[in-house]
Amino acid sequence: MNVCSETCRKAMIISRLGKIGPAKLKKILLHEDLSMSPERLAERLSRYTNTAPEEVLRQIFQNEEFAEHQIDEAVTHDAHIICTADKGYPELLKESKFDPGILFVKGNLGNRLNSAAVIGSRELPPRYDQITARITGNLVAKGVSIVSGLAVGCDSYAHKTAIAEGGHTVAVLGHGLDSIYPKENAGLAEDIISSGGALVSQFPFGSRVNSYNFAKRDLVQAGLSRFVLMIASGVPGGSLIASGAALEDGRDLFVPAPIRESVTNDKVRANNILVGENPEEICRILKLKRECFSPGHLHIIKDRNDYGKFDDFISGIAKADGDGVSGQLSLF
Repeated sequence: MNVCSETCRKAMIISRLGKIGPAKLKKILLHEDLSMSPERLAERLSRYTNTAPEEVLRQIFQNEEFAEHQIDEAVTHDAHIICTADKGYPELLKESKFDPGILFVKGNLGNRLNSAAVIGSRELPPRYDQITARITGNLVAKGVSIVSGLAVGCDSYAHKTAIAEGGHTVAVLGHGLDSIYPKENAGLAEDIISSGGALVSQFPFGSRVNSYNFAKRDLVQAGLSRFVLMIASGVPGGSLIASGAALEDGRDLFVPAPIRESVTNDKVRANNILVGENPEEICRILKLKRECFSPGHLHIIKDRNDYGKFDDFISGIAKADGDGVSGQLSLF
């Protein structure tokens, strides 16, 4: 496998220019010929940066060292780097508002349309570990790829179940691929790779852990997924970032109603609000603009009838992607 295409190498260089964010980067990759000379490219890029071509050219030469270092690191860590212009870039992420434009990948990311983000609190209420494992197992049985964030709690249960059931799973990291956080999940990260899954990050090698990066990571989890299943969350919670992103992208969000013995638990406070189906309250906790909220994309799983609707939804996705098997979903 090619560690990094020439287009992706230049995308890394351009991404480091001042005033170039993911949206502008995608526009440049779509509309500009990156094979032109550095001088001509600098002249073209100056229109995107409002910077003199001479300064853009200086930054291009400066950023070449960064790009080469990242490619060397990818080789060292048995990884590869892809950009939104590359053939193997995930189609679902490419269509998302939250596409970072460049991904660092270790393992087999694949390009599945039947993927689901299974997310939730790091400290799950009693029995929610079983709920996470059971629903993940059912998704895997239908050929759904499981996306999560390698955190302790819900993420770990989702990844471990996907591996145990012979499924495909992707861990989205909030730091560079040269480290694993939390450290206690280093073994799980290795298991994900050895089982045919992938570790993926939008952050270059050398990027360290911080809360801002994890918030951006949550957006990419949603972008990689056809739908999001939010098992349990308090308010605030990182899972709500991915949940809101899914709805903003016009994708589907599934939320189980709290089980009886956990209704008053703070760790399912978000579930209680979402189950209430009050648009203003939903938009408030998801930090979602009212015009971005479509009730038709929020699905509350309350009883066996709702399980059946969810099962039909999953079967439809699996069938469209040419994968999966039939079988009734059961959460509890």
